[in-house]
Amino acid sequence: QFPRINYGNPPQNFGLKEGRRPRKVLNVEMNNDVAVGKTIDTSYKRIELYTYEQLENITFEVEGNGIEFVSNVFKHNAPLALYGIEPPHYMYFDIKVDDNEPEVSINLFSNKKAIENKKFHLKDMRWF
Repeated sequence: QFPRINYGNPPQNFGLKEGRRPRKVLNVEMNNDVAVGKTIDTSYKRIELYTYEQLENITFEVEGNGIEFVSNVFKHNAPLALYGIEPPHYMYFDIKVDDNEPEVSINLFSNKKAIENKKFHLKDMRWF
């Protein structure tokens, strides 16, 4: 549903998609006990990381300001034989983007051995 982000200098062994934005409600406007409006904090993002590499014990390490949740790594169970590729490993993290330091460092590991490390700018939505 969400496109892969390949702007800048993307990694060779994994990718990134912007997921559904976590809804952080700041204020609810009520009219006779009926919610008629909400104020949402739009500085939150959900980022999905994935890899099609067929490696053992895949883990991702994500570092940056404002990270609130990091999921486990999952393996997609449905075969993607139609496209001739193996199912991906994926995970996601929720972050409140820091306007002063909007970069995150992302590391891909297999059996605790570093495979690739890249940085991503969350405001410009590009790799560097």
